[in-house]
Amino acid sequence: MKRIIVFLSLFLLACLLPVGVAQATGFSLKTAQRIYKPGDTILVTADLYNDYESEADVVLECLLTSQTKISYDRLVYHPVTLGPGESKTVTLYEIYVTEDFPSDEYRVVVKLVMDNIVEDEREIIFLVEDTLEEMVFGVHLCKDRECEHESSVFIQGDNVYVSYESPINGIQVTGTISFPDESKEQIALPTALQAMQTGSYVLLVTASKERYNRETEEINFAVIEKEPRIPEVLLADSFEDGIADGWELEPGWRVEREDGNYVLSGEGHSWVRLETGLDWTDYSFRFRLKLIRGGIHLNYRVSSEGRYFIGFGEEGVYLNKETPWGNFFDLAGSDAYHRLEVWYDVKIVGEGGHLQVYVDGILKLDYIDDAPLTWGNIAFETLEGSHAYIDDVEVTGLR
Repeated sequence: MKRIIVFLSLFLLACLLPVGVAQATGFSLKTAQRIYKPGDTILVTADLYNDYESEADVVLECLLTSQTKISYDRLVYHPVTLGPGESKTVTLYEIYVTEDFPSDEYRVVVKLVMDNIVEDEREIIFLVEDTLEEMVFGVHLCKDRECEHESSVFIQGDNVYVSYESPINGIQVTGTISFPDESKEQIALPTALQAMQTGSYVLLVTASKERYNRETEEINFAVIEKEPRIPEVLLADSFEDGIADGWELEPGWRVEREDGNYVLSGEGHSWVRLETGLDWTDYSFRFRLKLIRGGIHLNYRVSSEGRYFIGFGEEGVYLNKETPWGNFFDLAGSDAYHRLEVWYDVKIVGEGGHLQVYVDGILKLDYIDDAPLTWGNIAFETLEGSHAYIDDVEVTGLR
């Protein structure tokens, strides 16, 4: 009898409780067409549903990738609020296909995220066809017809050989060259020009072929006067006497011993400035540099008008200008990697507006400034949280 009473009690309790129903949110993906062509609109939608008896806030995390062109990856987010039992269609991508849209296989991967948890994931694939092919070509400026010596700086009277290369046969390559006197000339590549005017040139080159994208490339180069160089050592300091005569040291800079050798050592955001050389114009600034941590600014042509500074760190090297003081301009950069605790030979050369930076004898930066700072001395500036060693400083005049 007791067993019957317990069974009846459990049965009555179950009847009084609401019946459980599986509840969830989810979605399906659709694309308007399997194959898209120029003039079509790529349309990708998601049909969402919410089986919960309460409101649901979800996010659709969408990634559009192409099979061969990683640069076309596009990640977008669509936050959606669904009422109890509500279904909703959301447009994820709506992209017009132009003639120069890359032909490829495209994949859309969508994750449904709720409370930072991926509840569902789906993908869909479509094709883009019959658009223009990508044009690949490169322009070369050389000092010889065989193009064994490429250059961006030429001497007045030199021949400038302009050529191109491309894996695509039968392309047409034309250009417009702008001279320092602002005159222009139309050219067809390959060709040769005689560099008579000194100053900066701009060459705008266009490559074209039927069923290919038209591509344009801009090349800047300069022509300078040939002048004899008369090297003159303006400064040589290896700090081997243990002092830094002729230098103005801010707190953080000092002369110390490193592996039995005296070096100039700087820490934190601090400057060390040469006290002479304000009248220097064209000169080569060479020294050895070891980064212990952080980065450093190598200051060139420092004057009341401003300065050039070369940023040197683990991630690379860059050239900036500050003029007047407090106004900064990014000029050039290179992402060459530099290791900490390693000595590097650095050389900065300036002739008029033509500035070059070498690291261990390799040209890293080559820039022509149309409005150059033309005079000033040198300085080193360690950055916040940085530590660097400097040794064997040498400055040589070029005139």
